[in-house]
Amino acid sequence: MTTTHMPKQNLGGKRAWIILVCAATFYFYQFIIRVFPAVMDKELMQAFSIDATGLGWLSSTYYIAYVSVLIPLGVLMDRVGPRRLLTLAGFMCAMGCGMFSFATGFWMPCVARFLMGLGAACGFLGCLKLGTLWFRPRHMGKVIAVTLAFGTTGAMFGGAPLELLNNTVGWHVTLQILGLTGLLISGLIFTFVRDGPPGNKLSNGVDEHVFSGLVQVLLTPQVWFLALFGMLMYVPMVILGDLWGVGFVEKYYGIDQKVAASVVAAMWIGAAVGSPIFTTLSDEWARRRSPMILCVIGALVVHCLVFLVDGIPLLAMYVLFFLIGLFYTGKALTFASVTEIIPRSASGVAIGVTNMVVMTSGIVAHPLVGWLVDHHWDGAMIEVKDALVPLYSIHDYRFGLSILPISMVLSFLLLQVIRETHPAFRGPKRFG
Repeated sequence: MTTTHMPKQNLGGKRAWIILVCAATFYFYQFIIRVFPAVMDKELMQAFSIDATGLGWLSSTYYIAYVSVLIPLGVLMDRVGPRRLLTLAGFMCAMGCGMFSFATGFWMPCVARFLMGLGAACGFLGCLKLGTLWFRPRHMGKVIAVTLAFGTTGAMFGGAPLELLNNTVGWHVTLQILGLTGLLISGLIFTFVRDGPPGNKLSNGVDEHVFSGLVQVLLTPQVWFLALFGMLMYVPMVILGDLWGVGFVEKYYGIDQKVAASVVAAMWIGAAVGSPIFTTLSDEWARRRSPMILCVIGALVVHCLVFLVDGIPLLAMYVLFFLIGLFYTGKALTFASVTEIIPRSASGVAIGVTNMVVMTSGIVAHPLVGWLVDHHWDGAMIEVKDALVPLYSIHDYRFGLSILPISMVLSFLLLQVIRETHPAFRGPKRFG
């Protein structure tokens, strides 16, 4: 595989940050389209005649598409660069939103969500690949922090602000607006993003070594350990942020859906705050594992409080959801660790494999929680817009969400086999 030429004088400058921000704008956008079912759950169940299990499967089609393309997408990122792929991704997400707005039955919205997932898979991967092309390795923590900050801000916009738009114009028009937004972002990326500094050479074509980076990644056990840890840490964000958090808070307090969405938004604010905090701590301490351990322990305590304790004041719930997001950001360090044990020439596929495992959580978690909620449901129904939909209690939600503290326990156990990767701690020698 051809070695990438990196003119050091062009790395990490103003242009590099502008390009990263343009790409991160797409990551911001794809988070909004990922989480929109959370504020439209009742309308979607009524429109497509589905229950919690059906809603879980509808949401998971996004992740099935997302995960299925990450490895080939990582290979393509290393071969052709992120600019063209991110441009196409914005177009695909826009088309998926438009299709969803006109969907009928059950399979058409599933296909639309699948198309959104295909495009969204480029978001995080494209930003991090640009980070390896435009920044020095020691700045990857900052690149990840900025990228995640854009993503979590997008998730916040997918909460109360999107709920307000949905209540004002309806879910059909809301999806059409999101589709037009995707087209604009696609044009922005095509215009301003470039695949590295002047003189940068990407490998072109396909030769016998095209999959050598993939093989190296797949045969490195620490990559798998880190990816599984990231997946378990991501489960709460997927479950609460994408679909089930608003309904849980709504039932816990008997409050309006818009207020419940604002509680869940506090989780994304915590994630936006936590990303720079824990990546900076990691760089200052020259450790990756220590901040991970801190995040896991904190997350376990908070999840036990939220899902096992009754009578929590509403203001305190805002704080607890903020802490859920804050501690989740230990997951970001898994990507920094992976890029530190895999050569730069294979960074795209390494990030792709890691993200594939992480995002598998959405394929498994949404149908599982939906099935658990339905399993505990007593069969009560409620009328919504002249149609009957299931009426779930707080106990149904708690039964389904019991997998969250379990995920934190498993992630803590997994940390026992994860090794330190920070270059300053390890010295120049690589392992794996």
